[in-house]
Amino acid sequence: MIKQSSFALLALAAALAISPAAKADDFTFTFTDSTSGLSASGELDGINEGGGVWLIDNGGGNFTYGPTSGSFSVIANPSGPAFSSLSPSGYFGYDDLLTPLDPSGAYVDGNGLLFDFDGVEVDMYYYLGAINWADNNGDAGIGTFTITSSTVTPEPGTWMLLLTGMALLATLVARSRRTPAAVLAA
Repeated sequence: MIKQSSFALLALAAALAISPAAKADDFTFTFTDSTSGLSASGELDGINEGGGVWLIDNGGGNFTYGPTSGSFSVIANPSGPAFSSLSPSGYFGYDDLLTPLDPSGAYVDGNGLLFDFDGVEVDMYYYLGAINWADNNGDAGIGTFTITSSTVTPEPGTWMLLLTGMALLATLVARSRRTPAAVLAA
């Protein structure tokens, strides 16, 4: 009976370990380009793709650009993490990948994150050692992109695998306590 339940728990853990993550991780960020007057702050939601890379699939916040201010939202990459997409205007290629653990501070790659700033597409991307931005109106600049906080939650499969391992260990300990000493010595 114990053997059957152990195998059932192990099968359940394996099934959950290979299932996709159910919760997105959250990153709060700021962006400032003092030369152009563009500043933004908000939250990004992403799915851990492994290797310190997150696919940003949602997010938004507020921006100020000179005398204009408003809200922005992430334009999600419909092609997923392995491919770049063309922006709705056809002006940018983007992949919406974030690398918040990068020690160099190059949190976005060369394809970048794409945002909708009240109807204007803005691409933030890494180029020549800096975070650059450009919009589909022809404005561009270089700024500082900072992740101010993050909430990274292990996916359900990781938790289930840990709990299953603990349950199996407890089962083996309980089973060894019930086994007569003569059987153990043999």
